[in-house]
Amino acid sequence: MRSDTTFERLIKLWISLWNLVLEEKRHLETVASLLQRIVFDERGYPRFKNWPEICKLGETHHLLMMAVATADLSQRDKGVEQLIAAFPQCFSNEEVAGPYPLSLIRADAEESGRKKGSEHGADYPQSYDAIPAHIPLHGFDKFGRNKAGLNGPRLPDGIDPDAPQGSIVKWEGKEFVVLENNDSCEELWIAPAECIRVDL
Repeated sequence: MRSDTTFERLIKLWISLWNLVLEEKRHLETVASLLQRIVFDERGYPRFKNWPEICKLGETHHLLMMAVATADLSQRDKGVEQLIAAFPQCFSNEEVAGPYPLSLIRADAEESGRKKGSEHGADYPQSYDAIPAHIPLHGFDKFGRNKAGLNGPRLPDGIDPDAPQGSIVKWEGKEFVVLENNDSCEELWIAPAECIRVDL
């Protein structure tokens, strides 16, 4: 019964909204926003992020991946609702992958480093390919010298170039965990704080 009622509501709303578009009284973005609210009413507002799907965005649109990865689902605002509407596969009502322990990342990096003759692999998980594929990652060139060939932006002034692994830094008003601070390469790698559990 509820599904019939919902379907009827959708049809009526769609017809009325389409009439508004045809009459040029509403912008198409407004129509999409209203339709998205009906979806939220029916399915619920997503509470979790789908990290593997978010990382797929990064294969072609790195900054878009970071925008979706750092969207604050605890606050329902227009910007977040638009991201959810545009990338529904990146959000979920159930936790897809919980926060990943930094200790596991360090253990994998240590093992990988040992195989390559390093005793300090745990400190360099990005360098030793030990960061799981479903964690959105962003790298900065600490001093803009492009020492190791990183094709990334220079470290923003608000982030300490000496921030240790596991520390929380803020970038664009969002919190991130430092996963690697590599002095020899002059690179600093971060991930959204909500997808990393710091348990050093």
